[in-house]
Amino acid sequence: MASRSPPDGYERRLTILADHFADRTTSKDAAERLASLTLEEKPETGLNMTWGSIITIARESGHHLEKLANVLVEMTKLPPAKDENGEQLMLYGLRIWGMDLPTELSARQKAINNFTNINKLAALLTRSGATLFSSFDLFAIWTMRSALETPAYKDLDAFIPAAAAWITVLGSEMYSWDREFPYGDKHGDPGKGGELWEGQYGPCRERWQFWRRRFGDLSMSDRLTNDLRGIAKDAEAQMAAIEADTR
Repeated sequence: MASRSPPDGYERRLTILADHFADRTTSKDAAERLASLTLEEKPETGLNMTWGSIITIARESGHHLEKLANVLVEMTKLPPAKDENGEQLMLYGLRIWGMDLPTELSARQKAINNFTNINKLAALLTRSGATLFSSFDLFAIWTMRSALETPAYKDLDAFIPAAAAWITVLGSEMYSWDREFPYGDKHGDPGKGGELWEGQYGPCRERWQFWRRRFGDLSMSDRLTNDLRGIAKDAEAQMAAIEADTR
């Protein structure tokens, strides 16, 4: 009988995460095991395989996102990886555990679920307070802009659930955000609003209130499905409750 081939790099990574999801290891243990496995290959290969495994789970399962976020936060706390000469390993000009979180979107309904899960993960990482993820509030701005700050109804079946996910995970923190991103020719206007928002180039109380009103408007739009109207209505209600709790 032919022997089973050894597990490949992806399978080994998924096993590490599965052990953590089953509470057989801590998030710190999982982070250290992933880091060790990553460094068995060349940095670019190892990191691509590790991120690929993480993104596969984030896209395809919403059940373990909080634990997955905890593992990523623990990875940011790892000491810098070094080569055999004691030099810090760098890739793309970044510390080995300092790479950006990739996102992707492909074929329709599955892609919508994937996109929502990626936004949930980004929100959980933002909520962690880890320095590495301190700029992830931009993901929230971009998602809210696409869902709530444009008069067009393009792709709202993807953007409304993703925007609502930010409110569910991070709404209380978002309500207190007040930040203006750099803008102009040298910066690319990352915090700029959509056509319906002409205020601050970043999150603020007025923009939050605009988002809440837009969720309310969309919850009554006959151009959306019942499911989408329900998601918008729930998000608007959550935002109203957060406002009431902070008065």
